[in-house]
Amino acid sequence: MSLANLKILIFPRLNIRKKHLSQWLPISLILILASALRFYQVDTEGVWVDEMFSLRYAENYNPISVRPLYPTLLRVWMLFGTSDAWLRGLGVLFGIGSVFLTYRLGRRLLGKSVGLIAALLMALSPLFINHSQEIRFYALSTFLCLAGTLILSYLFEYPSKVLLGWWAIARTLAILTTPLNFLMLIPDIILYTWRFRKERRWLLILGKGLMIVSCFSLVPILILTFGGSFSSYMNGGASTYPKPGIGKIISMLPRLSASWGLKELLASVQVLRQNTDSGLLQNILNLNNITNILHLLCYTIYTIVLIGLLVIALRNGKGQKRFSSEQLIWVATWGFLPTTAILFISYVFSTIWIPRYLLFIAPYLFILLAVGIVKVWHQWRSLAIFMVATYIFTVSSGLVSYYTNQDRPDFKRAAQMISINEKPGDVIVAHVPEVLHNYSIARYYQGKMPIHNTSRQPNQSFDQVYIKQKLGSLPPITGNLWLTCWKFCDNEEEINLILETLVGKNFHFQTQKTFGDSKSSDSVKVFQVTPVANKL
Repeated sequence: MSLANLKILIFPRLNIRKKHLSQWLPISLILILASALRFYQVDTEGVWVDEMFSLRYAENYNPISVRPLYPTLLRVWMLFGTSDAWLRGLGVLFGIGSVFLTYRLGRRLLGKSVGLIAALLMALSPLFINHSQEIRFYALSTFLCLAGTLILSYLFEYPSKVLLGWWAIARTLAILTTPLNFLMLIPDIILYTWRFRKERRWLLILGKGLMIVSCFSLVPILILTFGGSFSSYMNGGASTYPKPGIGKIISMLPRLSASWGLKELLASVQVLRQNTDSGLLQNILNLNNITNILHLLCYTIYTIVLIGLLVIALRNGKGQKRFSSEQLIWVATWGFLPTTAILFISYVFSTIWIPRYLLFIAPYLFILLAVGIVKVWHQWRSLAIFMVATYIFTVSSGLVSYYTNQDRPDFKRAAQMISINEKPGDVIVAHVPEVLHNYSIARYYQGKMPIHNTSRQPNQSFDQVYIKQKLGSLPPITGNLWLTCWKFCDNEEEINLILETLVGKNFHFQTQKTFGDSKSSDSVKVFQVTPVANKL
């Protein structure tokens, strides 16, 4: 008997533990990485407008709404804390859970390597990190969609009414998170029907499962959606977005997997659409510096790499590592059919081809990309190394951009500036949307002075009479007027009208600072104004 066999007989438990350790160690490391990236700087930036609406919906809770599940969970979560870090922690948990479910689905269908690579792609994606660090429903949406898909994959192999019931529950909860998730029913029904096409009993059971989903989520939500908020959204904000062209469609791949910010992607798409070499050369020469050129080349190459990986993943060529064609079709169906439906809606109605609306589809694309990577690694090792190097450069650039750029209104620093410099006799006035007043500068101000708001309702006249009525309780300004604005900062006429009404036409600007991206309408501005009489 060999020494190795003798160790197995003497230390069976030790060998079992080593096997479990080797099995769980890789995904555990990926989950630790995903956790670190999602908790890092989770409360650095203040809440932005969508997060404000989430807080407002949770505080003014109404179960009869289009997206009732997340506000319900958030309302319970808020019982234990209301800090930015704590509130965003709910999304972080579901974001980490989505990484694990992506691994489980990829491993179950196409192998351990595919599962690990797909999970790593999601763990490092700046877009997924961003939406995990939000007080929003997107991480929950992705998690529930993956849970329903994983359950269905088991159902295909082990038909069970219990599994079908859990699938119906998962899909119901996903649709109650956001109605757009009903698109996952399209591939589900097609794949289920094909899988049980010769078993009429299971087809009838599917009908019962769909009735459960419809009764508890789909029918009432569609009535609410198409009857009110859906129409207003599609005819309002969504109607301002251009229809997605081929460049915008293709650029979504690097956007989902590695990049952050649209400037480099838009530049690469513009270059790809040039008709002549002179146009390409002119476009490059017009770039400001070598960094932009590197970004342009990198994202162009990276986009081509991603397209190539998808093509390789969907074909089983000779000499390549082969995967189950049936299970590849499952993943492709879950990925491409909802994507096609979103494109159809975008062209026929208004554009919803927006990265955050595609998050629930991205895990299936990551799994397909992982299949392509594994195939290339087994057949063209040098090419695989080049692809990995391109990905590392791109995702590193995306992560650096994400963690270093200010993308949300910086109420924290604005409030801190006022708190440090305020003096007795000062007055604080905020010119922000009234429904969001409590979630903007007032949320972060730690001083003792009240914050007065001058905002108006839509289509309401804004003049000195209105301002005086709005600020009837305003004490005399014997010191400085701290005027903060957000969303209305570009309207100089309104800003001057507020200043003239409150301090007169003769005043002195002590300080004027912008917090956040100065080129963005989402930035916060603070004006420290002193009446000339007070200054003298």
